Amino acid sequence: MISQIPDGPLRGDQVVPHLAQLLGADWESEEGPLRLATDLTAEEAGASSLFTDAGLFLRLVGELGPVRLTQTGNLTRNFVAAFFKDMPMDQEMRVVYRVMNKVLNEMDVHPLHVARIVCTLAGLVAKRNRKLHLTRRGQAMLDAAESGTFYRRLFITFFRKLNLNYVYPMRDVPGIQHTLPLILLALGQAAREWADIDELAGVVLPLPVLDDLRARMGPYEKEGWILAGYVLRPLEGFGLIQFRAGTREPKVGRIRQEVSLTPLWDRFIRFDLPPGVPALLRASGW
Repeated sequence: MISQIPDGPLRGDQVVPHLAQLLGADWESEEGPLRLATDLTAEEAGASSLFTDAGLFLRLVGELGPVRLTQTGNLTRNFVAAFFKDMPMDQEMRVVYRVMNKVLNEMDVHPLHVARIVCTLAGLVAKRNRKLHLTRRGQAMLDAAESGTFYRRLFITFFRKLNLNYVYPMRDVPGIQHTLPLILLALGQAAREWADIDELAGVVLPLPVLDDLRARMGPYEKEGWILAGYVLRPLEGFGLIQFRAGTREPKVGRIRQEVSLTPLWDRFIRFDLPPGVPALLRASGW
């Protein structure tokens, strides 16, 4: 990929150090090449379904805690029922949950399970003596004034500490998570307008990662499906990307999926790089 960057106002060999710094960036830093805002309002952060689910989870742990866990280490059915009752969801989906499950366990309510994992990795809850406790940091995140900090911590934890293959177990492509800063940089350019997800993988993935993805794909898979599972759908869950149905694919009749950035993207994500770097990456055809 880097070798394909053409010479110009900023030469390819000058871009390499910036890309290396971006790949190794400290996402917590306010002075690095990748900067994530901490000043989102509660309304802005509320565009994230994970923010809402994690907030509900922390509130219930605080109100009901210490929360006893089952012998297998899962949340009890009583806790799951309390979460399910207050979880934002349309009535049709509630009916689907009830039809599919006679009783609701933690693993049956995927948003709850993900919220618990992320909050644990973020240090917002802690397990002691087979019980979940709300930590001081977790208690602080319940303050509406901390919404921006809470959102940012969830984002960093989800993409940096959680194994994304656990969220999307269909295909293991570790290079996607390892090169996320480059992918986010490219997405910030390529998804300004509505873009077909089946074409995005060839645009935003570094070539070695794209080659690895293609080598691991099954015969009936599409690159866009894997990119969506690892990156695009989670970003939608953070309110940073939106999906829509695109045109109908010829012959097979499948409706294409398209994505574009939401206004929250530019509020939350910023790159401190020379102006020529993103342009050269686009020109490289990576």
